[in-house]
Amino acid sequence: MTTILIVDDSPVDRYFTRDLIADQPGFQIIFAEHGLDALQQMRQSAPDLVITDLVMPEMDGLELVRASRREFPEIPVVLMTAYGNESLAVDALYEGAASYVPKSKRVERLVETVYRVLARARANRNRNRSTKFYGKVEATFYLENDPDKIPALLDYVQQIIGGLELSDETEHIRVGVALEEALLHSIWHGNLELTSDELDRSRAAGWEGLKELISQRRSESPYRDRQIVLEVHVTNSTARFVIRDGGIGNQRLSARTFTREDYFGTGDGIGIALMSTLMDKVTYNEAGNELTLIKVSQN
Repeated sequence: MTTILIVDDSPVDRYFTRDLIADQPGFQIIFAEHGLDALQQMRQSAPDLVITDLVMPEMDGLELVRASRREFPEIPVVLMTAYGNESLAVDALYEGAASYVPKSKRVERLVETVYRVLARARANRNRNRSTKFYGKVEATFYLENDPDKIPALLDYVQQIIGGLELSDETEHIRVGVALEEALLHSIWHGNLELTSDELDRSRAAGWEGLKELISQRRSESPYRDRQIVLEVHVTNSTARFVIRDGGIGNQRLSARTFTREDYFGTGDGIGIALMSTLMDKVTYNEAGNELTLIKVSQN
């Protein structure tokens, strides 16, 4: 049984969030009204995932992220943000939250985000913590345009970055989340040339709607002939990931280095917002079809 703690001072929002994920198999939902209540429950029985609002009495979501990271670095926290709280969301992600979902996009994105973050936390728990290396690891992977094959690859990559001495377990989870966002972004927007509106409309119909859209686009030319190349370069001090898609490139992304504040606000570009916040540097090449993500050890 997977236990998810929902933290929100609004009963309406608590139950609405619960209803979005309660019918998923194997989920047990528990509630807290604010950060102090959440921490007390976590100390009694640690959940597998925390979903929290940002603005709450007693202890807000930002303070909860900080406290949770100190006491429970292996428990990922997903933020929910209302319009107007973007600066707090940036701060909370910078402090250690694993992902975020604007409240206006909960219907389309929450379930998908929950599953993906849980998978990265599970891979982190299962990695071999005794694996430390001195030197470097380099590997190249070739991916089809099939999102279902990404989790297994990420599990393996998280084993590789186990040798990178990041600050704590939270950072290992966050690197996995950022890398997954980058791979999906390259498949969906690069190789398959899907827009954010197309993806959100399909998400509104549930998992099957999203899978149907991707399956249909993957079967069409020229999309079916494209692939993703992932290059992994890891030393004791730095992890660098280069992701190249086979699409036509995006001039809007050309030669850009993204900051933590990019793309927050409307709910568009959530993947880029997460990448630029969870990693230390995110840069596109001039053609807009090659993405480099860098994470530097803080030890």
